[in-house]
Amino acid sequence: MVKLSGAAPTRASMSGRIGFIVAVLLGWAAGPAAAVEIINKDKAPRTVTIIAPEGRKTVTVPAGGTVANVCNACTIDNGSGGKRDVSGAQRVTISGPLLLVSGQP
Repeated sequence: MVKLSGAAPTRASMSGRIGFIVAVLLGWAAGPAAAVEIINKDKAPRTVTIIAPEGRKTVTVPAGGTVANVCNACTIDNGSGGKRDVSGAQRVTISGPLLLVSGQP
């Protein structure tokens, strides 16, 4: 038989612990925030390749549209010789063959 010392947990302390555990699990399940976004100023959709440590993926940005939460840190390749390294809250604007970067890494 094991004897536990100390007072039994109260309902309020258990509720606080459960709330903390749920918040941690939700943050873990959501993964890291991916803040880089791509804005297409062209009148046609544009396809770019995202090269990140997790791998490569192709993203099509609609004409005049935006794709948010692309990556935390990656290289964006427009397939026309334009490659830009981006991270953090930076925005990449597609304008013709150019990839313009703004915002803070």
